[in-house]
Amino acid sequence: MSVIVQFSITSKRENSTLIPTFRDSAECTFKNGCSMLNPTLLLNIRTDTFPDYTFFKIENKIYRVRDIRSVRNDLFEIDGEVDVLATYKSEIGASSQYILRTAATFDGTVSDSFYPTKALKDYVRTSKSTQFIFPQSGAFVFGIQGLATGSGQTFGSTTYYIMDIYQASAFMNEIFNIQNSQYDAASVESVAGIPEEVYKSIINPQQYITSCMFLPFEAESVGGSHSVTSIKLGWYDMTASARVFDTSFDELPSVEDTFTLTKHPQNARGIYMNNAPYTEYILSIMPFGEIPLPPDLLLTETQIHYKIIVDVITGQGTLKIYAGDNDRGQILDSQSAQIGVPIAISGGIYEFSPKTLKEKAIAGALIQSAQMGRAGQLFFSYKDGIMDAIKSPSVSTSGSNGSLDFLEYPVILYSRFTRVVDDDNTQHGRPLCAVRQINTLGGYTVCLKPELSLAATITEKEKVIKYMENGFFYE
Repeated sequence: MSVIVQFSITSKRENSTLIPTFRDSAECTFKNGCSMLNPTLLLNIRTDTFPDYTFFKIENKIYRVRDIRSVRNDLFEIDGEVDVLATYKSEIGASSQYILRTAATFDGTVSDSFYPTKALKDYVRTSKSTQFIFPQSGAFVFGIQGLATGSGQTFGSTTYYIMDIYQASAFMNEIFNIQNSQYDAASVESVAGIPEEVYKSIINPQQYITSCMFLPFEAESVGGSHSVTSIKLGWYDMTASARVFDTSFDELPSVEDTFTLTKHPQNARGIYMNNAPYTEYILSIMPFGEIPLPPDLLLTETQIHYKIIVDVITGQGTLKIYAGDNDRGQILDSQSAQIGVPIAISGGIYEFSPKTLKEKAIAGALIQSAQMGRAGQLFFSYKDGIMDAIKSPSVSTSGSNGSLDFLEYPVILYSRFTRVVDDDNTQHGRPLCAVRQINTLGGYTVCLKPELSLAATITEKEKVIKYMENGFFYE
């Protein structure tokens, strides 16, 4: 059986739909018993060398030349194999398939696990100075039992006063000197017969201070509904400058700042590189600790914002971290920690009680009277008995000093990136994972379970499907 065959010398990939350019034609005969999918042609030509054809075409089918054999000087056998991708290019291009990978385009949100990661990592450290204030400029909040001065608000029996370090120092000096200011030796001893030492031992103004909290903020920023020049300390009226805190009026103090995010150096391959396991963010902010941030919530964000709000009374701080440049973005994390530093307030406390005071005073009087033999010394012995009942003062501490260590640490954003080996988009494409028409793409393409309607043999269709699933070049 004789047919007109077109021949081509074309170089192309095996898995390509490129159609060769045919330039020569000749009449050939099919060898007896050959297959139409893998035919053997008998070519009658006179030549001193083997023909260098790489493709031939019979009607609408394109074949790849597999081998050429010389039978005699003017007769050659040419073995062919049907090139299903070139033969059915138009049908393949017109079909719409689910595209796993393609060199034409990609979806950057789809993670590409085709390439392995490298062992080395990139680190970026971004730091900012803490916005908290050191004690010399901070605020002191005293909880004092006593009625609020003026129109201030009292919580139960306690009023909270805000002072700077100079006001607090003057206030504490006033407290420690209160015995001297309250004691009048002439009037007290002449009327009640109580000596100065006894009187001062009974007075303990420190007991009316229920708490003292240092807050690392400018005193003016902590709040205070109004200023006062006197404070009611229990039943004492003291001269002191302060502001009264009112929760129904005052806003809680806060600090906030914004960090610009460093993105993965290879994120041009897709924003999935800004996600785990390729990207890690850790915000170190004391005293809250080191807080991992979820990179999946920061894929397209360029900044993060943190805000710390502190309760004036308890010193408890709440940290919230947001995506974006303000506190209206998506919350990434929330933590609590003690920001306010409790300050110990110490005072002299003397060990006595009405019972021991009376017993020791009477015993002292009797002993002194018996020894001296004079009733006139009874009053003085009574005083000595009281003094004997009052032991050496011990120090009582209200609360305990907290830690100021966190003021030394800056706020740091750590960024860590895992690199991936270089990719080859031309040869392997990138993930798309969407339905597309093949002829709108071009280049390397991989399909998921492709379906085609072809006027072809089962063998040809199976070969086409296999190429499309394993990856082919639409050219």
